[in-house]
Amino acid sequence: MPNETTNPPINKSIELHPKFVVNLDGKRTEAIIPYEEFKELQRLLEDVADIMCVEARRGEKGIPLNEVKKELENDGIL
Repeated sequence: MPNETTNPPINKSIELHPKFVVNLDGKRTEAIIPYEEFKELQRLLEDVADIMCVEARRGEKGIPLNEVKKELENDGIL
């Protein structure tokens, strides 16, 4: 069961100020937000994606750092 130690909550909220584009029927078809709000929303979504990736891999066996370094050296990356 997740707790604050293993699954930190996301306590970030973003106040958006959208403007809407409507079609001839008055139905909203597009939303426009200020660029700074878009960047903040994008950062928050990236954080959520990172947390989901960590949660999906929780419980997998790790690889020791010395093995990773050796493999990177063998591949000519280090």
